Amino acid sequence: MDRASAVEVVLVGAEDPELLDQVMRLGDQYRDRLGHLPWSAYDEAAEQGRILAACPPGERKVLGYALFRLPRDEVVLTHLCVGSDERGAGIAKMLVDEISERYKDRIGIRAKCRDDYGLAGTWRALGFMDRAAKAVGRGADKAPMTVWWRDHGHPDLFTVYEQPAPVRAVVDLDVLRILLDPSSHEFRYLLADDLAERIELIVTSDIRTEIEKEFTREKVLLLDAFGGCPELGVNADTFSRLDDAIRSALLEKGNYPRTRQEEWDLARVVHAAGTGVPVFLTSNDNLVSNLSSVVEEIAGMRVIPPEYVFKHLDELANAASFQTESLADTEFTTARAGTRIESEAAAISALLSGESERRFRERIRYHVKQDHDIDIVRAPEGAMLAVFVVLESPELIEVPLLRVNDHSLTDTLARHLLWRLRIRAREQGAIAVKITDEHLSRRLDQAMSYESFVSRENSWVAPVVDVCGTAVEVEQAAAKSFRVADMGKPNSLPALLSSHAASRLEHAWWPAKVIDSELPCFIAPIRTDYSAELFGYPPVLPPRNSWLSLGREHVYFRSTKNNVLRAPARIVWYSSGDQTGARHFFATSRLEELVIDTPDRLHDKFSYYGVFNRVQVVEAARGNPKALAMRFADTELFDHPVPLRQYKRLAKQYPGAPENFRSARAIDAEMYAALYKAGFAT
Repeated sequence: MDRASAVEVVLVGAEDPELLDQVMRLGDQYRDRLGHLPWSAYDEAAEQGRILAACPPGERKVLGYALFRLPRDEVVLTHLCVGSDERGAGIAKMLVDEISERYKDRIGIRAKCRDDYGLAGTWRALGFMDRAAKAVGRGADKAPMTVWWRDHGHPDLFTVYEQPAPVRAVVDLDVLRILLDPSSHEFRYLLADDLAERIELIVTSDIRTEIEKEFTREKVLLLDAFGGCPELGVNADTFSRLDDAIRSALLEKGNYPRTRQEEWDLARVVHAAGTGVPVFLTSNDNLVSNLSSVVEEIAGMRVIPPEYVFKHLDELANAASFQTESLADTEFTTARAGTRIESEAAAISALLSGESERRFRERIRYHVKQDHDIDIVRAPEGAMLAVFVVLESPELIEVPLLRVNDHSLTDTLARHLLWRLRIRAREQGAIAVKITDEHLSRRLDQAMSYESFVSRENSWVAPVVDVCGTAVEVEQAAAKSFRVADMGKPNSLPALLSSHAASRLEHAWWPAKVIDSELPCFIAPIRTDYSAELFGYPPVLPPRNSWLSLGREHVYFRSTKNNVLRAPARIVWYSSGDQTGARHFFATSRLEELVIDTPDRLHDKFSYYGVFNRVQVVEAARGNPKALAMRFADTELFDHPVPLRQYKRLAKQYPGAPENFRSARAIDAEMYAALYKAGFAT
């Protein structure tokens, strides 16, 4: 009997502290290669069922383990570790095979590894392939890394980046002191190579000054080696405004600041908030407890300990790239005169993305001469946030110029612009979007990859497949979109695509709907006052800004009672109540995530969407200790909302279709397709 056959793979849960402790000790033993992981991250992974261990049958001994995350529709390996005495016995492959078996409906497994570890052969032996996506680590050596991918046999929907944008976080003095101490391992996970593209550590100008006073030149240089740690400042007016607002709020809550040290602490936090960075990392518990809620409410910056950002990185990244309430204050204007842009030297320098200023001005003059619309997005104070040009043809939307400024809203704006380009293509009858600007910023590149645009020879392209039908029908339509976008041939779509694969594909090929897949469908009732806030339906006075009314993502809260929902899924929204516009099926969305938790925790987790306040989340729970959060995306408002009486006529053709909608109800895919087609009937 070989050694691997005498091993079994078990789930390590929070109720098994003995095995969990062995996993933690084994991970700590090899932390130099695995990267540092806070103990709380192991605890959370065990609570959520994200640790598998290899043990001899009937024995309480961990020979190896896999710890992983489940973002979007894939699996991401955080640790894959086998003890040195057990290597060569196939234990790593057993662990990876078990993950694939448990999560075969997800599109694949992602892993990232430094090239200088020399493990390329090992990854290939485990069934992974190099996706030629080179990353750079955070260490002083800037070691190249490779993204490895183990496919689960679904259509190839791999994206280079696993989150929409890096989380930008100011690092406080107390954390920096520990990071600069070579004898300390605390917080070293912030410097892990595999986090280099997921979190960007920032040093404010005042903290940088303190560091240079306190530390030797060697340690200051070490700070630079951690990945650059860009330095950001804040102007005096912004600092004064925030300082006054935060101090007034603190005065109402209690007696803070009380000491000279607390005055210094407060000044650092205000300075950081003025930069627009969404996260401030500190190990000062007093600072977190006294300032976190006030600063987040006034400045939108979270004051949190380092272990929180590690555990909630996906959530924080999504929050940073979806600040809809802040975006709602922007002014969207169209300029036909390039001289207006050319005269703004500061704006031009921020939009170059590696292009010379002379070449950029020539580009602007060319579009003016061709009488192309030059679209500008401005912040309330007048700063230029983005500039772009859209050229329309019968089948293709082409974008030869797309630049975004480095601003706190950059990532939000990037995702929103990409979403609006797809909507515009659909409205014009085009079947593809092609972005040909060769000087895109790295943050735009990351947003496009995450949003399933595909890189093709100095351009980024996305199909727009406007078909609700079978896999064969969707594939046929996609072939035309791929041809127009120079994307080659689309993946062949098998019958009965898994729910995760279908959801990912319907996002990548939006607004495609693969009806003969395993993606479930539901009707979800929503009160008209909330539907007006979320979707602009029914229309309200004053009307919502149409440019913002169909945001990329939203969240809705409801009671957990009689819940039949599961994610991923398709949702048809039904407006309930007696007001104007009620009793209509008016929109559809892709349900991405369901989260059940206390109203307070749900509000904290999803407050960046901005529609629901804490009281409303509590009301949604209807007296229950927990509520349900529905996070959804890719919403389409029907051209013709379907009244209840029309639904009843359609339902006669589909036995078992629900008759009342006091709570969410499941419907079959054919009923969904009938409603969808009725909503977009010409």
